[in-house]
Amino acid sequence: QLFPRTAKENLHLENENEMDSSNSKAGSLFMDSEEESDAHSSGKEYVPDTSESDSGSDNSEEERVYPALKHTISTRPELDRSSLTTLTPMVNVSPESLHAAGLFTSTPVSRPAAATGTRLKKTAYNSQLPVPSTSTATSTCTVSASPSSPNAPHPSFAEPGPQTSGTCILPAMSTKLTVHVAVKKNGKRLYNKLQKCKFCEKLSTNLTKHLCSKHQREPEVCNILSKPKQSKERKLMLERIRNIGNFQHNCAVLKANEGILIPWRSPSEEVDPHDYIPCEFCLGFFLKKELWRHEENCKFRSTAKKGRKVISRSEGLLPSSTKCSRGLEENVLQRMASDGITLVAKTDSLITQFGEKLYQKHGHLPHRQAYIKQKLRELARLLVAIRDEDSGVTELKDVIHPSKFSPVVSAVKKLCEYEPLTNSYRNPSLALKLGHDLKKCAGILRSQALMAGDCILQKEAADFRDLCESDWQDNISSCALSTLETKKYNKPHVLPLTEDMKKVTEYIADQRAATLFELKTAPSGSSWHALAKIALANIILFNRRRSGEASRMLVSDYQSAKGNREAPEDDILSALSPLEKQLVNNFTRVEVRGKRGRRVPVLLTDTMCEEVEQLLALRDQVGVNPANQYLFARPFFVSIDHIEGHRCLREAVQHSGAKNPQDITSTKLRQHLATVTQLLNLNDHELEQVCGFLGHNISVHREYYRLPQDTYQLAKVSRLLLAAERGKISRFQGKSLDEIHMDEALEFSDSEEEGNECEDEEQHEPIDSVTASATESPAPGRAVHGAHRESAANKKPQRARDYLSSDQIKAVRKHFARHIEHSLVPKKAECLKILEKESLLHGKSWTKIKCSVRNEIEKRKRAVRKLQRR
Repeated sequence: QLFPRTAKENLHLENENEMDSSNSKAGSLFMDSEEESDAHSSGKEYVPDTSESDSGSDNSEEERVYPALKHTISTRPELDRSSLTTLTPMVNVSPESLHAAGLFTSTPVSRPAAATGTRLKKTAYNSQLPVPSTSTATSTCTVSASPSSPNAPHPSFAEPGPQTSGTCILPAMSTKLTVHVAVKKNGKRLYNKLQKCKFCEKLSTNLTKHLCSKHQREPEVCNILSKPKQSKERKLMLERIRNIGNFQHNCAVLKANEGILIPWRSPSEEVDPHDYIPCEFCLGFFLKKELWRHEENCKFRSTAKKGRKVISRSEGLLPSSTKCSRGLEENVLQRMASDGITLVAKTDSLITQFGEKLYQKHGHLPHRQAYIKQKLRELARLLVAIRDEDSGVTELKDVIHPSKFSPVVSAVKKLCEYEPLTNSYRNPSLALKLGHDLKKCAGILRSQALMAGDCILQKEAADFRDLCESDWQDNISSCALSTLETKKYNKPHVLPLTEDMKKVTEYIADQRAATLFELKTAPSGSSWHALAKIALANIILFNRRRSGEASRMLVSDYQSAKGNREAPEDDILSALSPLEKQLVNNFTRVEVRGKRGRRVPVLLTDTMCEEVEQLLALRDQVGVNPANQYLFARPFFVSIDHIEGHRCLREAVQHSGAKNPQDITSTKLRQHLATVTQLLNLNDHELEQVCGFLGHNISVHREYYRLPQDTYQLAKVSRLLLAAERGKISRFQGKSLDEIHMDEALEFSDSEEEGNECEDEEQHEPIDSVTASATESPAPGRAVHGAHRESAANKKPQRARDYLSSDQIKAVRKHFARHIEHSLVPKKAECLKILEKESLLHGKSWTKIKCSVRNEIEKRKRAVRKLQRR
């Protein structure tokens, strides 16, 4: 023995033996399935549990404290009794009580008044240990017996709550999280891991024994006692209670952002606490990279519950360190990518408040929730960049200050990869977005200051916003906008090829028939998914609809369109042609929500309706989630999302063998339709109808969807430039660009302008006997008597040429402009129709009009050839 026992020590040893013998019978009920029992059976060193007594225990204070300190003395012989006073801040007793227990022979030392909650240094057992520093943060846990080695860290937990007897007060690691690390002593594992009790919220090294001695009347504990020893059911019940208690402890630690996490398996070295997340089935904490492997074999996993996004669902169980609505938490924050940027966004109060504002505006639309995630990550990336520029910034609200404007500008330039030599950004759009986001954050902070009556914060936020309004454009926006415009220079505008469009249409038709037959014969989730993708790609291709609008079509939208389908009124039908009447009966019009809340139509053919009806009939059979409201739903993983239309169209285009598959997208298909309608020369009313179908206004249609500016300028404005070059622009006064023809602009020579009418029909008739005339021709140098007389007698009388006047030629060009543009000779019916309509052409034959158009076409061809030679 290190010290001779006193009479008081002997008395407490007898009390300890009596207490251990009284609890040994009950403790043996639980020790069989615990790792502590393995330690005893294998002869390993075991740290005794000291959490068995609580505030309601009849045991004296000396009896509760003595075993732990006795174990400390026996394992560390270099300690003297005076150095044990440094351990009293860790134990919820006074030094006077230790002296009364006979552990101190010297004069009792008073406990420091503010020593509660201080962290014990690694050299805590050194005889020269100074008095621990003071701290206000406290945490409760059961006392741990002894460290494994002199350099081993002493366990401490940050568990908020009132101080109770039977627990030691260990310090919370200020603004720092750690993970309990497994340690060894002399090559053997030291079983000093603390587990939290879910009933009394105490920490114990032997949770099984604690449950037996303190909670044997709990229904769950009674149920465990009723199970056979070493049985699977008993072990699972114990593990469940252990995991729930540790989960509660870990959530409290994460919410307070300080303390020690209790993982399911302790690591052998220091690990980032944020790498641990709970299993959604057993609630044990595992590393993110290992969680998927655990969930595959988790004993508590429900076989009916399957799905992806394991990390996202598990992170949803963790508490949020900031206050936000339940909708933002579940639909946005929990579904963000699990990385450091997301962690910054979740833990910053101003960023989450900014997300709350966006969620109130867009949160009811599922497809806009991705936009909210993007905005939150943008601000989080900016905050990380600002921290590199200014170490004094910890939160985004620290940035909303006039003195921080310069670091913000530097961080934005760094984040957007600013190039000083070229005065351009590699990511200019992000720079513009961050400017708007910072102004909104300043407005949010100013509103909070107004409600709180904080005049200083209100002025700082207002001044920062004023700086953004005045200086942001010069520092960031002007250069970013210039970069965006520069990137558009000489950018090719390519529209889909007609040949590629035919290939895609044929491929979709073949795949539609195959997938529809497969779904009817052998319904399955894969066949249903294949038909849904083909049907969606077909709808996007046919309607030139935005892929997202068609993808988000609801089942209720289609059913409402089918149920409310009525025949048009007689007045409307009377104004339609027979073909148009047939088209009205063969199409189904479904209205969906478009961009900016517009109501846009989607036209479905009979074959498309057949596909949709088949998909609706087999939704439940193939396993589509009943809560999924989308028509083209994802049939797997109990998803509530829709199939992405742009992916369906891209897959169809790539498998069709198109020459340029990159040119067939939903946006370029819309541009293709707008370009074709431009060639039709539609009036304003007709153009408005086309714009309404496409889902945009006329100004957007003319600026973004019409024929590209380069083509328009080459084809139209070049006419005006050629006329100005020849100095004859005054000749085209009152004409539009379409009425300025190339032949007039180039002023062809008189020889080229001759023959502006067709020759007589007789001149175009074939000669009947070319060979005969050749044989009857006289030989060279041989005179033919009477030849002149014969030719004069046989000569037909000449007819006067019927020239068209300049006004008549203009009328022909006006009415047949489309034919001349596309080198099409008009038919007889078209010529007769114009003769009846145009008074200037009365008295002219239809052949004359036809030949005049042909001459105009030839003039255009000669003009093009001459232009090419130039």
